[in-house]
Amino acid sequence: MIIVTFNAVDGGVGKTTLSFNFAEYLALQGYKVLAIDKDHQCNFTNLYGIYDQENTVANIYTNGDDVDIVPVKENLDLIKGYMRLDEIEDSIVTNPNKYMMFYMWLEDNYQKLNLGEYDYVIIDTHPDFRVATRNAVAASHAIIAPVLDSDNTDSENLEYRLEEYKKETIDYRTRESLVTAKLFRVGNRVSHNTTVSRKFKKHIEGNDKYINYIPLKSIFNKSIADEKSVAQKYKDKDVTRDELKFKDEFNKLMNEIKEAVDKTV
Repeated sequence: MIIVTFNAVDGGVGKTTLSFNFAEYLALQGYKVLAIDKDHQCNFTNLYGIYDQENTVANIYTNGDDVDIVPVKENLDLIKGYMRLDEIEDSIVTNPNKYMMFYMWLEDNYQKLNLGEYDYVIIDTHPDFRVATRNAVAASHAIIAPVLDSDNTDSENLEYRLEEYKKETIDYRTRESLVTAKLFRVGNRVSHNTTVSRKFKKHIEGNDKYINYIPLKSIFNKSIADEKSVAQKYKDKDVTRDELKFKDEFNKLMNEIKEAVDKTV
């Protein structure tokens, strides 16, 4: 089971769009995927037409029980988001184990909920580095940070916070950090041929911090508006002629992300 967190310190960089499309890509490739919505905006959950607030991700941080795992499509299950998760975070801020509660929940429920059946766990987080996000990071093998072609200071901020977090969570017996997640950047909404985009492409070329970049394509934005992933659109042949030309490149990009996170285990 490979756990991947999608995070960005600032909003609006395409975090949920990328996590949604990656999760569905994996599921349509035949992998068993568990998506977890840790963003109190609940955008990932709402993409599946789910709006109820019963037995959500919040219970992981309260009683640890009664967390629904909802099948949303073939090979893809979901732990629902909670609109007041930020209030739950505030309520556990004095708990000495506050950053490891999700990790402990996974351990406690691994057999009970048959979590071992999942090949990948995809976690969408709120654009911050607060308690719920740190819980996700502590249990993750990889972190994917979307970066807009005009600026990478957001991902640098995230990298700094991650390194500080690793220093704070030391196993004093081994002197090693309990947080081992590797941070990867993915350029997002990169324009075709502008001064900024050319500079960005040159910047990431041969840069092992970046997996690759996703070009500015309307099909990604439409996947959110239509509540249908790019991979599903291609499977259903629900694409225009121009969008069909992007299919091979899309599959290559998603597979590059998969190969990068696979190597962290």
